[in-house]
Amino acid sequence: MNVLIISTNALGDTYLSLSAINCLEQTFNDLSVHFVSSKSAEFILSESKIQKCIWVIKKVHELIITLLEVRRERYDYVFSFFPGIVNTYFLLFSKGKVKAGFINLIRRNDWYNKTQKIFLYGISKKNKYWYPEMNYVDRVKMVLNTVGISTEYYNKNVFTNIILPFDNTVNKIVVHSRSLRKERSLNVNLLK
Repeated sequence: MNVLIISTNALGDTYLSLSAINCLEQTFNDLSVHFVSSKSAEFILSESKIQKCIWVIKKVHELIITLLEVRRERYDYVFSFFPGIVNTYFLLFSKGKVKAGFINLIRRNDWYNKTQKIFLYGISKKNKYWYPEMNYVDRVKMVLNTVGISTEYYNKNVFTNIILPFDNTVNKIVVHSRSLRKERSLNVNLLK
C-alpha cells in the first residue's frame, strides 16, 4: 500500500500528521509511506517510519520540480490533514486513487477559525466538517475515518533522540496534548 502524507506547514501540523502512520500500519500489512514536508521538519521525520521524505522548498521553480516528482508516483492514498496553499497543490496534483484532506487556495492567517469541509476524491462523498471548537487531532482522525481507516490506534509519537536545529533562546516550541480554540489562543500569547 503506497501512501503519501503532505504537511508543509508548521512543525506541530507535521508532528500530528506523523501520528496517522500508527493507524495506517494497523490497517495495511505492506505499507510504504512517503512524506512531503519542509526541510525544517527533518529532525522530527528522521525518527519516523517513513520510506521516503520529499523536501519542499517554497520557491516557485523548486516547488514545480517537486510537484512533478510527486506526480510521477502513483499512490493508493494521499492525505493532507491541514490546509495550506502548498499542501493543497500537492493534494490536488498528486496521482492517488483516494485523496482526502483539507484544501485552501487563498492565504488566510485565521484558517483555524473557519469551518472546513474535508475534500474527497476517489470515494463516495461524505460531507464531514472540522469546526474551530474541535481539537486539531480531530482533523487527522476525521480524514482517516472518512476513508474507512480506524483511528483506534491513533496516538502521538514520542521522540527520544531529537536534536533541535535552532537555538531555543530565540525559538519556542509549544507541544500540548489538546488544541481547542481557547488553548490555541493561550499558546499564541505565550510565544509573544
